[in-house]
Amino acid sequence: MAVKLKLVLYNPQSTPSRKRILPMSLLALGALLEGRYDYTIVDGNIESDPLALLDALIEEQQPYVLGMTVMPGPQLSQAVPLSRELKRRYPHLVIVWGGYFPTQHYEVCLRAPYVDYVVRGHGEVAFLQLLQLLEQGGEPSATEVGRIYGLAYRTTKPDGTTAICSNPLAPIPHPNDLPDFPYHRVDMRRYIRPTFLGQRTVPHHSSYGCPFFCNFCAVVNMVNGRWLAQSAERTADVTRTLVQRWQVDAVEFYDNNFFVHESRTAEFAERIMDLKISWWGEARIDTMLKYPHQTWATMRDSGLKMIFMGAESGSDETLKRMNKGGTAAANKTLEIARLMKSYGIIPEFSFVLGNPPDAETDTRQSIEFIRKVKQVNPDSEIIMYMYTPVPL
Repeated sequence: MAVKLKLVLYNPQSTPSRKRILPMSLLALGALLEGRYDYTIVDGNIESDPLALLDALIEEQQPYVLGMTVMPGPQLSQAVPLSRELKRRYPHLVIVWGGYFPTQHYEVCLRAPYVDYVVRGHGEVAFLQLLQLLEQGGEPSATEVGRIYGLAYRTTKPDGTTAICSNPLAPIPHPNDLPDFPYHRVDMRRYIRPTFLGQRTVPHHSSYGCPFFCNFCAVVNMVNGRWLAQSAERTADVTRTLVQRWQVDAVEFYDNNFFVHESRTAEFAERIMDLKISWWGEARIDTMLKYPHQTWATMRDSGLKMIFMGAESGSDETLKRMNKGGTAAANKTLEIARLMKSYGIIPEFSFVLGNPPDAETDTRQSIEFIRKVKQVNPDSEIIMYMYTPVPL
């Protein structure tokens, strides 16, 4: 018997300050659900009492599935008690986790009785296929769920014990082949915020993956060195829509690595020149050092105000242990800081302090190096993280 599927997609609170960041992972799912399923997006960064709201929605709408995106940190801390309580109240609600933490630690997640399925890696297609299976009604068989790439699940062995299984990761969908975000599913006015870039800033995500293999990065396990991007034309069209529909004056590109292809970057910058906006993105230091003068000038003239880059350490040895590849030389950080000063574009460097094997020495070296960076380019923004392994 077919089930009329209703869904709630939930974005747990991601920062202590409830920073209002557009829930792009859920909008990416929603783009494929449009016209197929009845769904509601709930953002824990917006709602003061997410449990009460979710409880009311479930009582009123009787959804069959609750999908939740979970990163380590605040999201995980909220996702656990919330999922546990909702499962207690609504035992028949199917709870599906996706995101960075479940992708890497699916076995831990599925040991919890309140998580029914885990979608690993890029989940748009896998989640849609799971929904298509669930709407047939009844308990899907191990054979049926075993066909869905990117899905992890529990199954019962012949002796009656439970086993946790994971299918191979699904291929990364090409962003150019996916529908645009269904912005009408959220209140965009609540996500427009003032930043360093402008008074009306929103984010966009124009590419998936990264072609590099830094060994501390969660993206590596999800994409294995692949990078797929919207065309420069489509990325510029999305930007233009944000400007024209919501009077946005700045865009933050949350791509793992926006600047992989210099020609795409240059074309995008040319296409948005007339918008007179500011923008920001993430990059690799060694990549940016290869950009020619003309592209730097075009990016500057198009409104590029800042680039986030992982400097990570002031120690060449630590950089090599991180498998930073072509960036594995601290002097390149100084070089890019000097270059960007000449174009008036601010470098934003992240550092990880306290790396093994000697955390104290590593911290001291990096702080001394940061002082050198600030001498080269006083406008450099510095972000410092502590080396913190994720506990299992």
